[in-house]
Amino acid sequence: MKKTLAFLSLLLLFITIVGEAQAQRRGGDDDEWRRRRGGEGRRDGGGQRDRGGEGRRDRGNNNRGPVIVDRDRDGRRGPVVVDRGPRRRNPDVRRDNHRRFGHLPDWRNPNRHYTRHTHRPERNVVRHSRHYTRRYEYHRTVPYRFIYWDQWVRYRVNYNDGYFVFDGYPFFVYNGYRHRYSAYDICDYDLVDGYNNSVERTFYGYSCQQAYDYCADLRDDLNWRRSDFRYFCSERVDFTYGSYDHWNYEDDFYYDNY
Repeated sequence: MKKTLAFLSLLLLFITIVGEAQAQRRGGDDDEWRRRRGGEGRRDGGGQRDRGGEGRRDRGNNNRGPVIVDRDRDGRRGPVVVDRGPRRRNPDVRRDNHRRFGHLPDWRNPNRHYTRHTHRPERNVVRHSRHYTRRYEYHRTVPYRFIYWDQWVRYRVNYNDGYFVFDGYPFFVYNGYRHRYSAYDICDYDLVDGYNNSVERTFYGYSCQQAYDYCADLRDDLNWRRSDFRYFCSERVDFTYGSYDHWNYEDDFYYDNY
């Protein structure tokens, strides 16, 4: 009897020891399983999945820099920075050209001298069927090479001074530039000091004909007082209704000097 009890006690002890060992092994396996699962796809307290830090998103910051696209370009893989913004010339280059040539139509002609001019308004402006309801609609048709200092329309033409009709639309030409001269469409003209590209006077909310006549009278008076072509009249470019992404910023106002 005693031998049977002793045998049963030893058997129970053996079973207990084996059970504890298996439990410890299972616990270690569970910890390892949890560790691996946690590294591959654990969720933090906020319910956001963290894939080893490789796919983490910062939802509090929506600011973006240059767009980086991982594409195969010409058989080469790797990140490609896509610059979708317009290319502009170095501003120092434009400033240097302005110092050398200024804003004049014949800025490449060193022998050009000032001659007094008196604006004579045109009274018989044609009625035209083509209209620009917004200034922006016309400005979009102007190539960037005729945009001066990113602010004013300076459209060059090879015509003498005076009133002309181009493609059924009235213009007034002075010093090699054409200016809209419609009696119906609205133009915002600036009287610009070409030495420092500042605005001397504005003529806004008038018809193109009225605005240009008012501006040209004051321009001629100020230039005569200084015996110089310092001041000019130009439409201010309207950026109210959209951008001008179609402009070629490499083909700028001094395009024929490069």
